[in-house]
Amino acid sequence: MQAMLSKQDIDTAMGRPFKRIAELTGAGFNTIIHIGAGADADLYDYQRLGFDRLLLVEGDAESAEELRAAVYDRDGVEVVEQVVAPLADRVMWHRYNLPALNGVLPPGELHTLYPRLRVIGRERVQATSLQELLEHAVLNLAERNLLFLDVPGLEDALLAQLPEHQLHAFEWVAIRSCGATRYQGGNTAGTAIERLHTHCYRLDGSLDIDLDWPVSLLRRDDVQRENTQLRGQVADLGAKLESRATAEETLNAELKRVSAERDAQTALAAERESRVHGLGQERERLTRELAESQAALKALTEAKTAHERLVTEQQAQIDSLSQARDKEAKLASDRSSVISQLTQERDDLTKLVAERNGLLKKLAQEREAQAEQVTDLQARLEQANRLQSEYDTYAAERKAELDRVNKLKQEQEARIDQLESEHSETKVRQDRLNREVIKAEAQIELIKDVLLREPGL
Repeated sequence: MQAMLSKQDIDTAMGRPFKRIAELTGAGFNTIIHIGAGADADLYDYQRLGFDRLLLVEGDAESAEELRAAVYDRDGVEVVEQVVAPLADRVMWHRYNLPALNGVLPPGELHTLYPRLRVIGRERVQATSLQELLEHAVLNLAERNLLFLDVPGLEDALLAQLPEHQLHAFEWVAIRSCGATRYQGGNTAGTAIERLHTHCYRLDGSLDIDLDWPVSLLRRDDVQRENTQLRGQVADLGAKLESRATAEETLNAELKRVSAERDAQTALAAERESRVHGLGQERERLTRELAESQAALKALTEAKTAHERLVTEQQAQIDSLSQARDKEAKLASDRSSVISQLTQERDDLTKLVAERNGLLKKLAQEREAQAEQVTDLQARLEQANRLQSEYDTYAAERKAELDRVNKLKQEQEARIDQLESEHSETKVRQDRLNREVIKAEAQIELIKDVLLREPGL
C-alpha cells in the first residue's frame, strides 16, 4: 500500500499568504481570481482582502467538490472546476497522495521535498487556457482586481499566452512559484517575475512564508505603463515625422523634375512650331505631286479596266470551249460505258444458256432414274399386296380360333359359378344339419337328466 502523508504534512505543504497580501495591498478588491485554489480554502482568508466577486478555479474534481461545500451559499463566490494549461487541449492530469500538488506537470524532483509522495493516478482531461478563462470573467481596467496564480512551475507558461489588455486588467498579481525546479518541465520564480517586469509590473514584496514555495506579489505600475505608452507614441510620432520629411524631400525632387520637364517641353514646342512651318511648305509640294499622281493613276485605272474587260471576254470564250469539250468527253465516256454494259450482258446470256443446257441434261438423267425407281416400286407393291392377302387369311383363322376359345372360357366360367352355387347350398344344408344334431343331443341330455331325477332309478 502506498504511504500517505499526514494531515500535518498537508496543512504545512504550502503556506497561505492572504494575511500578508492584505497588509501590502490594502483591503477592498472588486474581483479576485485564484487559479489552483485547492480543497482547503478558508473563506475567512479571502475576506481579509475584501472582495465583491471571488472566482476560485480548481482542476481536481475531488478538491473542487470539497471547495464547493466550503463556500456553499456565499454571495459573490463562484467555484469553477476547470484545468488551466498554456493551451486549450487534452492534457495529462497527475494526482498525488498530497492533493495540493496535483497538476499537469510530471513530478520531477518533488520527492526530494516529500519522500513519501506517491503518484496515485493519471488521466487525460480537457484543459482551457488562461486567456479563454479570463474572457468569461469580464474585467474592468479601472477596477481593483487581483490574480493569484497558485500553479507552481506553470505560471510563466500561462502568462506567456495572455494578451496585454487582459493582464493589465489586474492591478495586483500574486504568484506561487517553485524555489527550485521541482516539476519536470516547470519554471522557477524568477522567470515569471521577469516577464511581468516587461509588462510594467514591479515587485512589491516577496512573502517568504515557505522558501520552497515562495509567493511573490507584483503591482501594476501605471506610471511606467503610461510612460511606456508615451514612449511608444513618441516613437510613432518620430517615425511619422521622418516619413513626412522623406515625403517632402520626394515632393521637392518631383517638383524640380516637373520644372525641368516643363522647360524641356517649352523648347520642344518652339522647335515643333518651326518644323510645322517647314512641314506646311512640304505639304503644298506633296499636294501638287499628289494631284499629278492621281491624274496618272486615273489614266492607268482606265487602261486597267479596258484590259480586264478584254481578259473577261477571253475567259468567257475559254469557258465556252471547255464546256463543249467536257460534253464531248462525257458523251464518249457514256458510249464506252454502254458498250461495256452490252458486252457484259451478252456474256451473261451465253453463260445462262450453257447452264440451262446442262440443267436439261441433268433433268433427263434424273427422269430415267425415276422411271426405274417407279418400276421397282410397282414390283414391291404387288409383293406387299400378296403378303397382305395372306395375312388377312391367317388373321381370319386366328379370329375364329379365338372366338371358339372365348366360348369355351365362358362355358367354364358358367360351370364354375354353378358349382360355387351348389357348394353354397350344400354348406347351408350342412350347417342346418349340424344345428339339428346339436339340438337333438341337448334333448337327449335333458331326457337323461329327467330320468335320473325320478325316484327308484
